[in-house]
Amino acid sequence: MNGNFYKIVVFFLFVLCAGCAGQISQLQRGANILDDTWKVANDNLNKTLGTREYKISKKEAFNAMVITLTELGFIIENQDYETGFILAKGHAPAPLTNSEGEAVKEIEEPKLRALLAPEIGEFSANCFFIGLNYYDNIVNVHMLERPKDLQISLRSLYQYKGDTTWIHSQHGPPTALEHSIKKIWNTFEKTAFIQEGTFK
Repeated sequence: MNGNFYKIVVFFLFVLCAGCAGQISQLQRGANILDDTWKVANDNLNKTLGTREYKISKKEAFNAMVITLTELGFIIENQDYETGFILAKGHAPAPLTNSEGEAVKEIEEPKLRALLAPEIGEFSANCFFIGLNYYDNIVNVHMLERPKDLQISLRSLYQYKGDTTWIHSQHGPPTALEHSIKKIWNTFEKTAFIQEGTFK
């Protein structure tokens, strides 16, 4: 498996489906359904999991987050301590390992096919699988100093980087996003504790 792994995408199998305009139309409709479904779920995950409050200095937190993202395979593309902003990009499976990505695939592929089968038919649904390449994981971090704590907001999204002539979903599966967000927080907290940060 490509170590670049996954900002997860949904592809259709050209070998099985080429030459059939009706089939391609169904596949595109399936990709649109997945986009809508996964976007709603991922937006909700970012809202529910993406913000935490800590009793730690902004300097400690900022340094710990930069270290965390770098260790998890991201490249820091922009950072501004004054505004508390960090922008990082990682090739999938960052921040997950290849084995963690495979576990996501095993969970999500049956779910996506079950979602699509009633809408586009079982044959077309089985043409979809979770790709392990062609995506970047974009992470935005914002830090806000408040009188009693530091609020950190983290937002993650998948950005398709593959061949746009393929039918694909612009959004990654929710299981991948959930595991990614949790892993970033867990690693950040361990890193900050090493720096003697004190958490609420």
